[in-house]
Amino acid sequence: MARQFPPELHLGQKVVVHPSPGSYGIEALVTAIDAIKGIVQVSPIGYKARWIARPRAIANMAGMYLHHENERFFFDPKPFLA
Repeated sequence: MARQFPPELHLGQKVVVHPSPGSYGIEALVTAIDAIKGIVQVSPIGYKARWIARPRAIANMAGMYLHHENERFFFDPKPFLA
């Protein structure tokens, strides 16, 4: 049976953050979620830092992209195109 990933974003979730569009992803843990402002704070694994990331820079471990609509975060297979 294939591994199931939750469709919603939650605290402590392991995600992949891309600091720039052409860069490799860095695994991080979600430490804070602000649905009103549309930002997510992540703590990169192996780094003593905390980043504030926009949804378009985040994907879950299944490769689905994070979207923010109507003060709600969710994962979708299609990338966010602004």
